[in-house]
Amino acid sequence: MEETGLVIEKIEFLTVTNNLFLQEPKPSHYVNIFVRGFVADPLQLPKNLEPNKCGGWDWYDWNNLPKPLFGPLEVMARSGFDPLAHAEAIKVGTCTYYSDSVLPK
Repeated sequence: MEETGLVIEKIEFLTVTNNLFLQEPKPSHYVNIFVRGFVADPLQLPKNLEPNKCGGWDWYDWNNLPKPLFGPLEVMARSGFDPLAHAEAIKVGTCTYYSDSVLPK
């Protein structure tokens, strides 16, 4: 994947979220499509290929996600949707995104 350098396979559609960011300095509307995939080599580790946007990648259990979450992921989690239903015991990868005020120089 372009943001992690991971080679993934068995990609499948999960769900879509509708996200309004009306309180932002530049109000916006995003439709986010979530997919699930599996790393082709279980020994692969994610790389931070966008260090100007992302503080790093980590793996988390779905029931123990960090706070705060990326807005669309939080919408999906609060909806009760379980992306791991009918899947092996896998972890969720998430990036710590920088806000505009804390982007590295």
